[in-house]
Amino acid sequence: MNDADLLGADAFATLSAHPIALCAVIGTLAFMESLAIIGIFTPGIALLATGALAAGAAATPLSWLLAAGWFGAALGDGLSFLLGRRIGPGVRDPARYPRLTAWMRPGERLIDRYGVLALVIGRFLGPIRPVLPLAAGMLRMPTPRFMTLNVVTAIAWSPAYLLPGYLVGAAYGQRITVPSDWPWALLLALLIIGFALRTGTLTRRLGKSDGALARRLRDGQGLGARAVRPWPGTEDTPLAQALSTGATLLALAIPSALVFASDAGAPWRSFAGALLRMLRALW
Repeated sequence: MNDADLLGADAFATLSAHPIALCAVIGTLAFMESLAIIGIFTPGIALLATGALAAGAAATPLSWLLAAGWFGAALGDGLSFLLGRRIGPGVRDPARYPRLTAWMRPGERLIDRYGVLALVIGRFLGPIRPVLPLAAGMLRMPTPRFMTLNVVTAIAWSPAYLLPGYLVGAAYGQRITVPSDWPWALLLALLIIGFALRTGTLTRRLGKSDGALARRLRDGQGLGARAVRPWPGTEDTPLAQALSTGATLLALAIPSALVFASDAGAPWRSFAGALLRMLRALW
């Protein structure tokens, strides 16, 4: 099956001839998916994946695609934040605006509990993502801090949402064959991800304000004690967040590297090399 058969001859010819228009569509979809409230009703993930697949099959430069996604997402979140600052806390009245208050409540709880971390993680959580910037604006988060965070997290958001579909489309277009044992590889990947998340959760308890490691630091002296002491009850501490992140990354990286380096990983090493060569050519 060639490119034209995959997408339709007319569609493929149009996409190949107008990569700038395709990137403009991707940027618009990213903007709508990120915009306050509207993003809740926009099937952004499905549309972005379809557009990214078409871009990969049409050999659209990857840098153009990622830049369009980054710009649209950053613009959508930025306007949502400014809208939140504009309308202010006056709309947080459940008697006058019950539906809006219900939409905003989960985002406000996350920001109240986790602060900046909620905006970082929430950017990748579809159902709550469109309301977090609006909530941050209504809660009067400093504008320079939000805008800096917005630009940086959009850099990670763009490839996370667009790169998988782009790779599938480009692989079809350049006839890169996925190894035949991909169902087993997918199952193994899910097991490793589950193990990593569980490891991070367990390790996080050590650094909670009532955790074993946190108690030892609190009972001692120095920087660790000062960092942990202000956190009351059983709340997360910076130490807990650092331990959880580090343990999760190690639990992902070590088994993945071992499997990838084994004999069973040889077809996947070849597949990864072909993908990298393809990306270099399309960048």
